[in-house]
Amino acid sequence: MLHLAPDLVHMERARDWTNPFSPNEREVGPLLAQASTRHFAPDGTMGLPSSASAELGRQILERRVDSIAKQVRTFLAHIDRRDVRQPSGAEPL
Repeated sequence: MLHLAPDLVHMERARDWTNPFSPNEREVGPLLAQASTRHFAPDGTMGLPSSASAELGRQILERRVDSIAKQVRTFLAHIDRRDVRQPSGAEPL
């Protein structure tokens, strides 16, 4: 959000999450297996929002877009184009 819509982000409200059962442990999988998020993160947040930045958000978004584009290209490469019907006047895939 800091990258896409920074005016909607209120970093002054951000609170870093500390695991209440093991303060040095950041892994949440075992906690989620035992209880709902409300049990150990009453405000529903986990992680380290203080480490967020617009640049980091840009990098993450760019990697996700690249990954999705690669998946789409791979999917399209495996389509048997002989079975794909093109609308009249449309360019072939």
